[in-house]
Amino acid sequence: MPVSRHSLSLDVGLCLRESRCPVCAAAENGLQGFFAWFAIETYADPGLMRRLSRGGFCPDHTVVVEKMGPMVSRTFESVIASRRHRLELILDEAGKMARTRPGWLFLLARKLAMTKALAKIKTSEPCPACESAKGAASFAAYEVAAFLSAETNRSLYASAPTLCWPHLTAVVKVSSPALSLFLAGCHLRQMRIWHTECREYFRKSSYQYRQEPRGPEQYTWLQALRFFCGLK
Repeated sequence: MPVSRHSLSLDVGLCLRESRCPVCAAAENGLQGFFAWFAIETYADPGLMRRLSRGGFCPDHTVVVEKMGPMVSRTFESVIASRRHRLELILDEAGKMARTRPGWLFLLARKLAMTKALAKIKTSEPCPACESAKGAASFAAYEVAAFLSAETNRSLYASAPTLCWPHLTAVVKVSSPALSLFLAGCHLRQMRIWHTECREYFRKSSYQYRQEPRGPEQYTWLQALRFFCGLK
């Protein structure tokens, strides 16, 4: 991971030279850091357990936690206990409402009370691993903007624009107008090249040009797919 040896500071220049989106790199670094500490220490952290009891890991990061094995038993014993307690309270509340007097007014009050009670078990906390990656990416957007604010660094980016579309928009939001225009210009040139390659792909797909050697236009669709969805 292209980061400093002594801090989590992102080496933007190295990412650009390696043709990697620096913000994607920072997000991945934040994710690796989260799971490294989770495996060592935070799996038993009361604060994280409370967050998980109100939310949980997303499907993608659940797969990562599964691979850690029984070491997370303590974590989920706490989650189970917390959610069990809330369900018991809700069912107790529902039992009390069921014993209310008949009549449409009481039925309406019972329905409203049940709706309020059931809202207590809805997910209210995002995936903590996703949040770590998101926080690292947000910080990295400022770092990229600061790096490219120096005129001497812009030629490196102009030669190979590497920000993905989601992180391009994130960097633009925290950039000066001049830098935003520079970034927009870089990616406009990139898209013009891709558009030309797409046309070349379709030209060579024609029967009369089938003997011509294939070139980079064969993979333009894949580059565009990864660029727009944020997969570099």
